Amino acid sequence: MAMAMSTGDRVVKSNLVTGLLRLSGTTPTMTAAPAVAPPACLLGNGTKTVVLEVDALLLKSSPPSAATLFPPFFLVAVEAGSFARGLLLLALYPFLHLMTHAMCVEAMVMVSFCGLRRDEAARIGRAVLPKYFSKEATRVEALGEAREAATGEVKAAAVSRSFPTVMVEAFLKDYAGFDAVIGREVKGGYGYFAGVMDDGETGASGGRLYACNHRTLLDPIAISSALGKPVFAVTYSLSPLSELLSPIPLLRLTRGRDEDRRRMSSLLERGDVVVCPEGTTCREPYLLRFSPLFAELADEVSPVAVDERSTMFYGTSTSPGAKCFDSVFFLMNPRPEYSVHFLEPVRTDNPRGSIEVANQVQGVLAGALGFTPTALTRKDKYLLLAGNEGVVSTKTSKVI
Repeated sequence: MAMAMSTGDRVVKSNLVTGLLRLSGTTPTMTAAPAVAPPACLLGNGTKTVVLEVDALLLKSSPPSAATLFPPFFLVAVEAGSFARGLLLLALYPFLHLMTHAMCVEAMVMVSFCGLRRDEAARIGRAVLPKYFSKEATRVEALGEAREAATGEVKAAAVSRSFPTVMVEAFLKDYAGFDAVIGREVKGGYGYFAGVMDDGETGASGGRLYACNHRTLLDPIAISSALGKPVFAVTYSLSPLSELLSPIPLLRLTRGRDEDRRRMSSLLERGDVVVCPEGTTCREPYLLRFSPLFAELADEVSPVAVDERSTMFYGTSTSPGAKCFDSVFFLMNPRPEYSVHFLEPVRTDNPRGSIEVANQVQGVLAGALGFTPTALTRKDKYLLLAGNEGVVSTKTSKVI
């Protein structure tokens, strides 16, 4: 089986999925995207999707045991961390056999990932772990045979309950041929992992894209609470403290169009995503201009009108040194209130392009909130309120 495949070769065919399921002794659950409000995702609307739990494929034992789960985490601890981290995980090994599966995974994630650099963990996920999993997953050879005999196209998503996404995504996509990987995310901030996991299994057919106006840093958390499930949130600027304390997974954007598109598209494969197209908070009853990039990511977008009420302290600041306390100040109000209203989805296949779609979403939100839509940008806001362009001069310029 060739270990590297082109993008086209990674499309999983129906015979491939059937072969996998036959080997694992399970029956496929075929689902089509709903006709009403289909999920906006990269797996395609109207395309049949098969969701497979792949822990049995990745490991020799089923259900996974401490003995089979330990080696991949040990590789991360030593290769991406240090021998001292590996020794600490090794000292924990006897106690892992006394824990439940969930506790065992959480303990190994804490030791292996706490304080670990994100780029180092990603490097191990791409360069080291695929070789390990290809040897351990004895049924991977069947993937190549099924791919060669495939005829009808079907999309497939891999679900892992035992490994963080960063450990298995490269192997499952690039070597096993899955279209999407739905797993658990390790929380972190400012380029490092905190060692605590979020449950990222939010959807089987990709995620829905929510676009909201931006009142405070708590907007995505309020939407997640209203939905009753975790969502991914993308942000242009966030303090390391706020990122670390956030109860939902966050992704920092770069303001580089191509890179931001890639990052948000990757998140949509895994679950629901909340984006604030204004790019900065606005405490007044106005909406800043919406960046149109979000309108190019999915077939439709769901506008969400959010508003907050505070009586003493604002939950927004134009001072970079105080940004990390915005949420604290908002919660210090005697009766802090948040309202969340989900509006009708907006199609993005407008012949006038994404800018027109962005303006349409802005108008829908302004009408629902009773706010005034404007053409002002983030730069205009900071020039008016703070006398600067929202950039702090440091060794590397930082957008606030």
